Amino acid sequence: MIFLAHAFMKILIKDEYMGAQTTLHYCYISSGKLINGGYYKDCNIAAKGEKIRKYDIEKKIHLLTFNAINNSEIFKENLNKNKDFEIFMEFFRKKIKSY
Repeated sequence: MIFLAHAFMKILIKDEYMGAQTTLHYCYISSGKLINGGYYKDCNIAAKGEKIRKYDIEKKIHLLTFNAINNSEIFKENLNKNKDFEIFMEFFRKKIKSY
């Protein structure tokens, strides 16, 4: 049973040498050939993973929400009246700038 499991692991899982090939490959090529923010897999550019796409969507939603609140009449009316609202908007502004 152990022999069979080991054989499947050899086929399905990369060892250290093969796992480092993409990193080494892109260390030795000129930076003009790289795509800024690109995701590389098996020495090629690859599609973004699910977690990265989810992060991009969340970032866009936060930015759209912040801009909608910031340009609304409610924001202008509550800007100096409600301290909690000001604290919330300052927190939100810092979160957007951190992206």
